Amino acid sequence: MSGAWKKYLGVLVPLALVVAAPLLLQQEGGARVRAGTKRLEVITPHNETIRREFGEAFTEYWEEKTGEEVYVNWLSPGGTSEIKRVLDSKFEAAKERGAEGVGIDVFFGGGEYDFSDQAKKGRFQRARIFDSQPELFSGGIVPQKVSGEIYYHPDGLWLGVCLSSFGICYNDDLRRLKGVPVPTSWENLTDPRYYKSLALADPTKSGSVAKAFE
Repeated sequence: MSGAWKKYLGVLVPLALVVAAPLLLQQEGGARVRAGTKRLEVITPHNETIRREFGEAFTEYWEEKTGEEVYVNWLSPGGTSEIKRVLDSKFEAAKERGAEGVGIDVFFGGGEYDFSDQAKKGRFQRARIFDSQPELFSGGIVPQKVSGEIYYHPDGLWLGVCLSSFGICYNDDLRRLKGVPVPTSWENLTDPRYYKSLALADPTKSGSVAKAFE
């Protein structure tokens, strides 16, 4: 083997390992799902921490309640805008094939705007909890609206499962350096001294940031 090939091989082998590692890990993870285990396909914009917290809690609850094992398969294409595009594409393809569903069980994460949009398109089914435990809703235990925010669809097509708060994170050292006070309101961020010092996710790709603008 020539010196040139040895040089390229030294680069290609590590690269091949990097490419193959996720595939090997995916196969290893899939092998741990035992035959007969129910599979739940969930599309979400949430990060790994939230996915793990809710996934583990649900699998434990489901096994205790039914005696059945369930595997939550998370689909995370990006923010809610990316999820909308994925769903539009999948439903369009399903329509062309004459299929009814797209192989996704739950849309977890987003907000009232995203869910209402999907509901108007006829992509949601009524959640059984509205019929199995109607007292949660008719009795006001779970309010439909608080502070102007809607928590569930009037026909039971979607239901909020957690509440999120929004705030401002700041670098105290940089704040002192610029001589600006601690930001206690969104209006504080209009101070010209913050110019080129603010960071925010694209609201067209993040439902959380879009909601913060609202």
